[in-house]
Amino acid sequence: RDWSVVCEMRVVVLVAVVARSWARRRSEVLSREEGEALGVVWRGNATARSSHEALPVRETYPDEFNWCEVNGTSYCSMMRNQHIPQYCGSRW
Repeated sequence: RDWSVVCEMRVVVLVAVVARSWARRRSEVLSREEGEALGVVWRGNATARSSHEALPVRETYPDEFNWCEVNGTSYCSMMRNQHIPQYCGSRW
């Protein structure tokens, strides 16, 4: 036997098995229907008047601002896995 051919065939089979398992993987992002079935109200946090309209208006704003660097202090936490059940990707 030519062992290089046997090894090559094993690699091809392994790649095919892995590719098939990835293709069958369920998405972690819920559809609208799945979310509603869990009790999520679509656009449920919307109101007629935005609470942002009640905030005082400043004359000027800084060109840049980052909570992770305020006068040498970071007020940010490390990035955390927050995508269960929906992906968020933000800090808290």
